[in-house]
Amino acid sequence: MQERLLYLKSSASDIESYEPFFKEVNTAPGKLSVCFITTAANPARNKDFIQNDLEAFSKLGFAQVVIYDIAGKDKELLSSDLGNFDIIFLSGGSSFHLLKHMRNSGFDEVITRLLDKRVIYMSSSAGSIAAGSTAVVANWRHPERRPITRPKYTVGLGLVPFAISPHLNDNNREAIYRLASLVDFPVVALTDRQAVLSVNGQAKIVGEGEETVFNNIPGLLDL
Repeated sequence: MQERLLYLKSSASDIESYEPFFKEVNTAPGKLSVCFITTAANPARNKDFIQNDLEAFSKLGFAQVVIYDIAGKDKELLSSDLGNFDIIFLSGGSSFHLLKHMRNSGFDEVITRLLDKRVIYMSSSAGSIAAGSTAVVANWRHPERRPITRPKYTVGLGLVPFAISPHLNDNNREAIYRLASLVDFPVVALTDRQAVLSVNGQAKIVGEGEETVFNNIPGLLDL
């Protein structure tokens, strides 16, 4: 496996879009264990998407998938609980709620150490937003929602040097393009058939469809 590997997806249930990941790690899913962190989904009334993601993981054939919640944990417990997994997966849900518990539990520090030990960060939706530079993009596809601007909950982990706006489609494309034109930081918008693959700090968009990047700067992405 490569060092510092991240696979940041828009949707976890699209099985075909995992192909670039398995090609990169060059390891069969049956030899990989996953810690499936559902913390972002805690505020959601309907958690059907979590079940859909778990069914996708079952079809992929991972050796082990363990559901986990970082809320209420501390750094010592997280280090002990998460250190033996090959992949730490962060589910969809509320990126603001997720970032709150990432900071409060010390997960933000623990995941950095785990990445250095070749543990893989994989995510979808909110988990991918949290990995980026900022979560202010979280509601771009729902412009009718009131933005949340509390810095504590919107500053991302910065595991990649750009923001990630997931679930780009024809219904929200206009809103995302309009809001992206109002900011000056780099943003990668992903459809549900796409992901960001980052290896040792070199990131690229993989999957089907046109690559959508706003405010790109030289060297930011391998396009």
